[in-house]
Amino acid sequence: MLNYLVRDYPCTINRYTGEINWERYSEVQFRANNLRILRELSTRKHNWDGDGALPFSKDLIAEVSSVIRILDHQPTVGPLKFGNIQLEYGSHKSGYYLEIEFAANGVIYYRNYLDAQKKSCRCEKSEIPAIVSGWLEQRDALCKSQKKQ
Repeated sequence: MLNYLVRDYPCTINRYTGEINWERYSEVQFRANNLRILRELSTRKHNWDGDGALPFSKDLIAEVSSVIRILDHQPTVGPLKFGNIQLEYGSHKSGYYLEIEFAANGVIYYRNYLDAQKKSCRCEKSEIPAIVSGWLEQRDALCKSQKKQ
């Protein structure tokens, strides 16, 4: 069973059982856990979800791992059905959300839900740290402005 560390919350949630473990994690621990999740994803075979999900290519796992290693602020890592992997920041519930999707075909997309258009944009791997930093700054500014109101 995979335990996913939930970014912006001091806990882990087992996505299969819903069990919550309230512990504080450092960015080093988040990074190590994300790399462990990617290693586990690399072992999944066709139909890993019982609904025809595709396996994850070694090249995709290596690409996402290389990004995880350079990010200062770690995301939540999640598998997607079509052999893609998603990095997530924030939560839909809060309205502050960023998704970065690594497609099996090598294309990288991101969706900034702080942006009024909420559209998908292509990006290069080298742009991801700046996208994340910009999103974090934008989120923090919005949070501060809402607290002042």
